[in-house]
Amino acid sequence: MSNTDLEKSSLDLIEFIWVNKKPIVVLTIIAVIISVVYSLVIPVKYRSQVILYPVFTNSVSLNGAEQIAMFGQEFESEQMMQILQSAPVRDKIIAKYNLKDRYKIPSGNMEKELLLLNYEEHISISRTKYGSVQIQVLDRNQDTAALIANDIAVLHDEAKNKMIQERARVGVNILSEQVNSLKNRMQSMTDSVTALENAGVVAGVVKAALIESMGQTTDSKLRTQLADMLEESNANGRTLVTLSEKLELDAVRLSKYNLALEEMVALSQTEFIHQFKVEDAVAASGKAYPVRWLIVLTGTASTAILSIILLLFLNKIKGIRQKVV
Repeated sequence: MSNTDLEKSSLDLIEFIWVNKKPIVVLTIIAVIISVVYSLVIPVKYRSQVILYPVFTNSVSLNGAEQIAMFGQEFESEQMMQILQSAPVRDKIIAKYNLKDRYKIPSGNMEKELLLLNYEEHISISRTKYGSVQIQVLDRNQDTAALIANDIAVLHDEAKNKMIQERARVGVNILSEQVNSLKNRMQSMTDSVTALENAGVVAGVVKAALIESMGQTTDSKLRTQLADMLEESNANGRTLVTLSEKLELDAVRLSKYNLALEEMVALSQTEFIHQFKVEDAVAASGKAYPVRWLIVLTGTASTAILSIILLLFLNKIKGIRQKVV
């Protein structure tokens, strides 16, 4: 299409609008009135937000003091969002603020679905380009919006601590069984060592001293006793040495188990902070929704454009009918 054709089409459109200005203006005025009324009827809502940064995952440890000030990366941010959007957090917020009645959800088969849709419409959780997590809450009351946002942030740590503590309690049970089993085995070996020693079994340096004493003594009775001890030691000395070595190894293992158990017990009882809170949510000073001027502008512009399209369509139909006739 040439420039001349374009200019002609533009002029034709302008002429058409001018000829049909009355219905277009009337429809536009009606749209303005309806848009204004609609914008005034819509409930006013206020927005509050909380900005959080997750902590580095490995800092949740009794030996991670050097990592406690480290900010989390993308993985931790995604993990934080998953917890914030989880059912335990959502259900506690719904119950605490009675969102079913607050959002005027009717009872029925679709009650749960409608409640979830309204929850997601009023509460959004997203990751910012800076790696932080943003919680935004819309509500008819500015104070309630701030309270809900702050409570969601608190519930994140509660939910994560609960998961860590549950897992730690499983670890405590496993380690406790291992510690008790190891203690019982050590007690059994200790009893065996004591029985061998009471029977006169010796090994190592003590056995060498025994042999030396036999060579030096002139007392036949004592020599007989020493010979019996040596015979017993030759028969069971290796067993005594093996048991003693195993006891030493198990003592080291028991020490490590006890340290791990102490840390696991601490994990099962400690309430960690898993977030850096940039700012608490505060009551908004101005409404966030609806933006009345935008509603009126959008409604008016849309109506005007649709009116022109409709009139063009009707005019085209009228032309086709005239040609047919």
